[in-house]
Amino acid sequence: MGLRTCVRLCWTAVPTILFILIQCGRAEEEVVLPCEMTASSSNQTLWREGGDVDLFCGCSNAEKDLSLKEHLTMKFDGLEVDISEVDNSGTTFKGKPGLLTQNAQVMFECYFDTYLIGGFNVKVFAKLNVADFECRYRYHGRDEIRCTFTRSDGANFWALTHYELMADNTPFACSVNKNDATQIQCTVDINRNDVISDSMIFRLTMLDTLGIQTQEFNRTEDEMTELEWSADRYINNTCVSWNHLHVQGSTETLEWDVQLQCVKYPHLVKNLTRYTERMPKDMTDRICFENLEGNQKFTVRLRRRLNVTGAPWSEQHPEFEIETDATRPARPPKFLPLGYHYNQDNHELRVYWEPLEELEFNAPELDYEVTTNTGKLGNSTDRTSAVFKEWDYENPATVFVASRNIKGISVNRSRLEVPELSDAMDRRCQHLAHDDNTQILSWTKPVEEKNLEGYFVYWCNKTTCQADSTTELKYDLSDMSPNRMAVAANYGADKSGGMKWLHEDQVGVTGRIRYVEGILALLVLGVFFLGVRKLRNMAKIDVKVPPGVLMPRAPFDPDQSPLIQPYQGIPHPRMLYSDLKKTEPPDDYPDVQIEVEFEVEVEEGEESQEPEPMALPCGYVSNGYVTMNTANPILSDGYIKPPPPR
Repeated sequence: MGLRTCVRLCWTAVPTILFILIQCGRAEEEVVLPCEMTASSSNQTLWREGGDVDLFCGCSNAEKDLSLKEHLTMKFDGLEVDISEVDNSGTTFKGKPGLLTQNAQVMFECYFDTYLIGGFNVKVFAKLNVADFECRYRYHGRDEIRCTFTRSDGANFWALTHYELMADNTPFACSVNKNDATQIQCTVDINRNDVISDSMIFRLTMLDTLGIQTQEFNRTEDEMTELEWSADRYINNTCVSWNHLHVQGSTETLEWDVQLQCVKYPHLVKNLTRYTERMPKDMTDRICFENLEGNQKFTVRLRRRLNVTGAPWSEQHPEFEIETDATRPARPPKFLPLGYHYNQDNHELRVYWEPLEELEFNAPELDYEVTTNTGKLGNSTDRTSAVFKEWDYENPATVFVASRNIKGISVNRSRLEVPELSDAMDRRCQHLAHDDNTQILSWTKPVEEKNLEGYFVYWCNKTTCQADSTTELKYDLSDMSPNRMAVAANYGADKSGGMKWLHEDQVGVTGRIRYVEGILALLVLGVFFLGVRKLRNMAKIDVKVPPGVLMPRAPFDPDQSPLIQPYQGIPHPRMLYSDLKKTEPPDDYPDVQIEVEFEVEVEEGEESQEPEPMALPCGYVSNGYVTMNTANPILSDGYIKPPPPR
């Protein structure tokens, strides 16, 4: 499709669109209303915040048989208003929009079916209703009374609203606070030597388009007296003083609002209230901070006022620091309820408590002293518990714990009553289990259920243990994140078996197995040690070998081999033949001729030579026998006796 074709189609559609618009316009013009509609209100001056006005929609010249109420609708600020009344003629309808709220522009509308046939716009002005009016008698180089309050009108009405303040026919100069446009401040100078009356009446006026509104306030001298801080400040240990500034008031008692923040542990903050008396002859205002934790630095923030209802607080004093001396602990730790655990295997009793916070140490080297009423001393193994060896479970006892540091021991002690524990196992909870998903700790009742009132649940982390009571057989620990958990059965005044830890049974079995394994390991080590010791002793044995036994076993050649002297003073074996004598063999000995054959390898080119007869040693006969000396040459130890020297 070409460009010309597109243009031709567009020109063809234009008349059609114009025809449709004309028909729609005629349809609008052809709507004929059954009456003439008007919109009005009861009183234009009542359009203030919190006001109550009447709204009217009138319909005149309507046919008598037309029910206007079925077709008429009233709307205020976009919300439909219920029609409350209809006049006698049935043509004027009244409605109430309710209490008005401050609004720079709001519309009232009258509808016939869906057609808007009347209405008007209106402003809802602010109502003077100041709730934070304050006046202060202060000295800033000159005496003055300064009053402040929050303006009632919103930002859309600031250009249309003006405020004035009077007190005892004395006008104040009012202006907008430069730092906060919603605040109005009004001041007036006074003579310092003038006596201020016990009370003053202030008249506040607000002027806007609708007219004038007034509001009165009665303020006493105490309610207007604000204490100021002098420039000089003196700190003596934990006491702070300022030069006395004279103020008028009905009381000399001061109330102090104090906040102390530990420098070492900033998350620890104390809020205190202190009261001091101003002495007529005292030229200083003084406050001391007592009963603070020792050996600490604190950042101090404070303000003060006259101790009278309605008296204003002073400005907060600039922060400063104080330091406390080291002292002994102020209190002992607190035992956990039923905080004892008895181990029947080794007869050990362990007691548990809630340790002191680090801020309460008051001095270095904090530990705990744990004793009993029988004089037995416990071994404090960590910050939260101590153990007693060889506990006498057949008799009740009282356990005491106190805090101690380098400055001394706490004045008071905590006590824990431990009953006799002969049947402790029957008075403990059973089958403790912990669900890692829901963090629910559960258990079953102890064997002994008589006088059972409930349970104590314990959870511990690396530094502390805590407890809570319950009557159920489970406890939610999802917010605790403990690494150890226990439960104790509470029998009230009756004795309890004490705490039972989670996985305690498994730990006991494992402990016994490891105990046996340890014994076996010691036995094995003992056998090994004895074996090594035996081998070492055997290695020290001195073996003496007769001379010549350890001689090399090379073939002996009397002509070529040199004389080997195995031991000094013993003749060589060759010397033993020197004393042999020739003897005749016995008659019955067979005549055996021993022939010795020699095979000599002759290299090519050499002549074969007959071997020369070998010289026999003295005493050796050709028949192979050797005759020894008549004396017995063999000793009792088996060695051959050497010949006598010549």
